[in-house]
Amino acid sequence: AIANMIVQAVLDADRAGARYLGLGALNKAQWINHGGDDIVRQLPAGCNIKVVHGNTLTAAAVMQALLCHTSPSEEIFMTGSTSKIGRALCLLLARRGNVVRMLSNCDDRFNEIRSEAGPNTDTLKRTRSYYESTGCKTWVLGKQMPEAEILKHIPFGSVIVDYAVPHVPAHIAQRYCYINGAALAYDQRDCDLTFVHDVPETVPACLAATIIHAREDLGHHEIGEINIDEVEEWWNKATKHGFRLDCLTGCPKSPSSDSSRSPPRRKRSRDDE
Repeated sequence: AIANMIVQAVLDADRAGARYLGLGALNKAQWINHGGDDIVRQLPAGCNIKVVHGNTLTAAAVMQALLCHTSPSEEIFMTGSTSKIGRALCLLLARRGNVVRMLSNCDDRFNEIRSEAGPNTDTLKRTRSYYESTGCKTWVLGKQMPEAEILKHIPFGSVIVDYAVPHVPAHIAQRYCYINGAALAYDQRDCDLTFVHDVPETVPACLAATIIHAREDLGHHEIGEINIDEVEEWWNKATKHGFRLDCLTGCPKSPSSDSSRSPPRRKRSRDDE
């Protein structure tokens, strides 16, 4: 039923004259429509609207954060590693030389991604538990991680690049070098995105990608798996259009900092890359 409602929304947008439609979050989930693939297959002849999942730019933003704050010698622990964005990041990091500990319960998907890594296959390591993160001080969160598990397994002061929604709450994030890789800042004089309430004065990277599709009138769908050879190009497009990544909230000074006075949590969104 949900899948049919999404298709109907696309058809309604086409009739209203929209040229591009961005699939936020669960609207592009694998189990609903395979990243938009199923939607496009159901569109009738003469339907001109282009469907955009925007995952390539999300991957580009997360990768940019990792390039800024890690070296190729570091091991990285990743949740959500077998999602479309996770796959792209794992392959790009393997190409860079990073060892990635991929948390996954899906044997087939893990093996499929590993087979794509070519000569870098051995840098992708399968893990089934947070307990296998020993020694990792860089974490990529592509799937929500419970607060108690974060505090238990991620060492104080570690780098966290987060693109899961809900995001890590602010009172937890302040203990780490926390980077929201899914939120792009922009000049409000250039673009009035008043509908964005998740992280103030930012737009989700996947929706920023839809804006770029429309501005450049790219004329094609962006659905299904990410082409990793296009990730860097998409970051260049984003910066050209004024989108940027506010990489670091700052590292905590000491574990004894007052945690009893927790700042308000960010509003939660239904979006899930």
